[in-house]
Amino acid sequence: MGPDPRASGHSSHPRRTLACEPLPDQLAEPIAEYLQAIAEPHRLALLGALAGGEASVQELADRVGIPYHNTSHHLILLRQAGILSRRKLGKANVYAIKDWSAWWVVGQIAGWMCEDEPDSPASSG
Repeated sequence: MGPDPRASGHSSHPRRTLACEPLPDQLAEPIAEYLQAIAEPHRLALLGALAGGEASVQELADRVGIPYHNTSHHLILLRQAGILSRRKLGKANVYAIKDWSAWWVVGQIAGWMCEDEPDSPASSG
Protein backbone atom coordinates (compact mmCIF):
# COMPACT_ATOMS: atom_id res chain seq x y z
CA MET A 1 0.00 0.00 0.00
CA GLY A 2 1.26 3.46 -0.84
CA PRO A 3 2.01 6.19 1.64
CA ASP A 4 -0.79 8.07 3.34
CA PRO A 5 -0.37 11.70 2.24
CA ARG A 6 -2.04 12.89 5.45
CA ALA A 7 0.59 11.14 7.54
CA SER A 8 3.59 12.26 5.50
CA GLY A 9 4.35 15.21 7.74
CA HIS A 10 5.19 17.30 4.66
CA SER A 11 4.12 20.91 5.03
CA SER A 12 3.55 20.98 1.26
CA HIS A 13 0.37 18.96 1.81
CA PRO A 14 -1.95 21.10 3.91
CA ARG A 15 -5.26 19.47 4.73
CA ARG A 16 -7.61 20.08 1.87
CA THR A 17 -11.33 19.89 2.40
CA LEU A 18 -13.69 18.24 -0.02
CA ALA A 19 -15.97 20.33 -2.18
CA CYS A 20 -18.83 18.78 -0.23
CA GLU A 21 -17.93 17.80 3.29
CA PRO A 22 -18.86 15.50 4.86
CA LEU A 23 -18.88 13.23 1.84
CA PRO A 24 -22.53 12.51 0.96
CA ASP A 25 -23.42 8.82 1.18
CA GLN A 26 -24.76 8.81 -2.37
CA LEU A 27 -21.29 9.77 -3.70
CA ALA A 28 -19.33 6.98 -2.00
CA GLU A 29 -20.33 4.28 -4.50
CA PRO A 30 -19.74 6.32 -7.70
CA ILE A 31 -16.38 7.53 -6.37
CA ALA A 32 -15.33 3.96 -5.53
CA GLU A 33 -16.38 2.77 -9.01
CA TYR A 34 -14.43 5.59 -10.65
CA LEU A 35 -11.30 4.79 -8.66
CA GLN A 36 -11.69 1.06 -9.38
CA ALA A 37 -11.73 1.87 -13.10
CA ILE A 38 -8.21 3.28 -12.91
CA ALA A 39 -6.89 1.05 -10.11
CA GLU A 40 -5.35 -1.57 -12.39
CA PRO A 41 -1.77 -1.49 -13.72
CA HIS A 42 -2.67 -2.02 -17.39
CA ARG A 43 -5.32 0.70 -17.26
CA LEU A 44 -2.83 3.07 -15.69
CA ALA A 45 -0.37 2.23 -18.48
CA LEU A 46 -3.09 2.87 -21.08
CA LEU A 47 -3.90 6.24 -19.53
CA GLY A 48 -0.20 7.08 -19.64
CA ALA A 49 -0.01 6.06 -23.28
CA LEU A 50 -3.04 8.23 -24.07
CA ALA A 51 -1.67 11.24 -22.19
CA GLY A 52 0.31 12.03 -25.34
CA GLY A 53 -2.76 11.97 -27.56
CA GLU A 54 -5.34 9.70 -29.08
CA ALA A 55 -4.45 6.25 -30.38
CA SER A 56 -6.06 3.16 -31.85
CA VAL A 57 -6.52 -0.04 -29.90
CA GLN A 58 -3.70 -1.71 -31.87
CA GLU A 59 -1.32 1.20 -31.25
CA LEU A 60 -2.11 1.07 -27.53
CA ALA A 61 -1.71 -2.71 -27.40
CA ASP A 62 1.73 -2.35 -29.00
CA ARG A 63 2.78 0.53 -26.70
CA VAL A 64 1.64 -1.14 -23.48
CA GLY A 65 2.62 -4.66 -24.50
CA ILE A 66 -0.62 -6.50 -23.82
CA PRO A 67 -2.77 -8.49 -26.26
CA TYR A 68 -5.26 -6.61 -28.44
CA HIS A 69 -8.28 -8.30 -26.81
CA ASN A 70 -7.12 -7.38 -23.29
CA THR A 71 -6.35 -3.83 -24.39
CA SER A 72 -9.82 -3.49 -25.88
CA HIS A 73 -11.41 -4.79 -22.68
CA HIS A 74 -9.53 -2.29 -20.48
CA LEU A 75 -10.36 0.58 -22.84
CA ILE A 76 -14.04 -0.33 -22.76
CA LEU A 77 -14.03 -0.24 -18.95
CA LEU A 78 -12.31 3.15 -18.93
CA ARG A 79 -14.82 4.44 -21.48
CA GLN A 80 -17.78 3.13 -19.46
CA ALA A 81 -16.39 5.01 -16.44
CA GLY A 82 -16.47 8.21 -18.51
CA ILE A 83 -12.69 8.56 -18.53
CA LEU A 84 -12.09 7.90 -22.24
CA SER A 85 -13.85 8.83 -25.45
CA ARG A 86 -13.95 6.68 -28.57
CA ARG A 87 -14.40 7.48 -32.21
CA LYS A 88 -14.29 5.46 -35.39
CA LEU A 89 -11.49 6.10 -37.86
CA GLY A 90 -12.14 3.82 -40.79
CA LYS A 91 -12.41 0.37 -39.24
CA ALA A 92 -10.34 1.29 -36.18
CA ASN A 93 -11.56 2.51 -32.80
CA VAL A 94 -9.51 5.47 -31.65
CA TYR A 95 -9.46 6.40 -27.96
CA ALA A 96 -8.58 9.63 -26.18
CA ILE A 97 -8.72 10.88 -22.62
CA LYS A 98 -12.06 12.59 -22.06
CA ASP A 99 -11.86 13.18 -18.32
CA TRP A 100 -8.38 14.39 -17.45
CA SER A 101 -9.14 14.33 -13.71
CA ALA A 102 -8.32 10.60 -13.75
CA TRP A 103 -4.79 11.36 -14.98
CA TRP A 104 -4.56 14.19 -12.42
CA VAL A 105 -5.42 11.74 -9.61
CA VAL A 106 -2.69 9.35 -10.85
CA GLY A 107 -0.22 12.24 -10.92
CA GLN A 108 -1.09 13.25 -7.37
CA ILE A 109 -0.59 9.74 -6.06
CA ALA A 110 2.68 9.36 -8.00
CA GLY A 111 3.84 12.65 -6.51
CA TRP A 112 3.09 11.48 -2.97
CA MET A 113 4.92 8.23 -3.59
CA CYS A 114 7.93 9.97 -5.15
CA GLU A 115 8.27 12.24 -2.11
CA ASP A 116 9.02 9.18 -0.01
CA GLU A 117 11.72 7.94 -2.39
CA PRO A 118 15.10 9.37 -1.33
CA ASP A 119 16.54 9.49 -4.87
CA SER A 120 13.43 10.71 -6.70
CA PRO A 121 13.41 14.07 -8.52
CA ALA A 122 10.41 15.15 -6.43
CA SER A 123 12.28 14.69 -3.17
CA SER A 124 15.40 16.62 -4.18
CA GLY A 125 15.32 20.29 -4.51
